[in-house]
Amino acid sequence: MHGSTYHGSRACIVVTGLGILLGLFSFGTPCFAQSQEHHPALFRALDNLSSERMLADITMLGSPSFNGRQTGTVNDARSATWIIQRFHESGLSPANAGLDPFMPSGPDHGVPSGLMTTTVTTSTIAPDPVLRISSGSDSLIQQLGTDYLPILDSPSAEVRGPVIFVGYGIVDATHGIDDYAGVDTTNALVLFLRGTPTYYKGTVSHADKVRFARQKGAIGYLTATGPTLSSYESRRGVTGKPGAFHGLSPRSDTIPGAWISTGLALQILA
Repeated sequence: MHGSTYHGSRACIVVTGLGILLGLFSFGTPCFAQSQEHHPALFRALDNLSSERMLADITMLGSPSFNGRQTGTVNDARSATWIIQRFHESGLSPANAGLDPFMPSGPDHGVPSGLMTTTVTTSTIAPDPVLRISSGSDSLIQQLGTDYLPILDSPSAEVRGPVIFVGYGIVDATHGIDDYAGVDTTNALVLFLRGTPTYYKGTVSHADKVRFARQKGAIGYLTATGPTLSSYESRRGVTGKPGAFHGLSPRSDTIPGAWISTGLALQILA
């Protein structure tokens, strides 16, 4: 993975828009008549609200066209520009009449950048990533997005070694579980299942599992969705496909990793 920085002020446009919507729906019933009398323009605007238009806009922002709109990326900036365009189409104007919302702003351009402006460090997938799985005489390069996705905040590195399955990758002496017991994972890539088994009553995070793997000498890891989903994953509709994921491991504990499909995990274990 590579870190990148992006300096932009357009995020304030989105927050402003949300603030407008929150403000519109914050009126209580007791003051409704008085508010309508003193704010006729506001209530004319309320009459023009369209649930169909809102749904269309939200659908557009959540579409593949903006590729997730991760903060600090080009797609984030593109989505902000699209929102600005929608504001213009709705007849809205910038509060600062002398500021062109489509032009770059910030200290480098001699224009006040706004309260929401900040420098954001983001993770991007390095160009042409490769995951090659070899078994006997067969060696196949896996397909990015379908077979695997790099853990977005894991380090960028080239690692090679045997793949060793370690169950759920849990080490918890209090609950009598050590998935690494009797297994030498030095200079290996460990494969562990996401989540926890139904019999485990403790708490363990993905970052904990990565730390255990590093402590056991692993140089990298693969993770896959197992047979048991957490209630949160069930609500999200998690499947056997890999997803975009941040491991949230401290730099001192992390190692290169990827989320692979359940199908690929079964091939490795066959």
